[in-house]
Amino acid sequence: MTGKGKKISECEETPFWACGVSGIIHPRNPHVPTFHFNLRYFEIEDLLGQKSWWFGGVCDLTPYYLDEEDVSYFHRTLKAACDSYDTQYYPKYKAWCDDYFRISHEGHQPW
Repeated sequence: MTGKGKKISECEETPFWACGVSGIIHPRNPHVPTFHFNLRYFEIEDLLGQKSWWFGGVCDLTPYYLDEEDVSYFHRTLKAACDSYDTQYYPKYKAWCDDYFRISHEGHQPW
């Protein structure tokens, strides 16, 4: 098992703790896109009692009627949040997201 790029020793009963929160907004107005987010935290303790932990998460926008301005605002806002930590985060995470939502058997590409 690995955590944050480090190898973690496993045993029969590896102590761990995990939690998460997920939310979704389904607006009644079809011109307002659905928004979903998921945040999670995972902590594991190795055989020596050392703890490793990490956060993960995702968010996405699902429009019923595509409004380019909404999409642009959504991505600008996420990029600004990522850039405040590291300018390489947004392109890296956007590529992961695009790959995740690609439906290859239908030739679908995320916008």
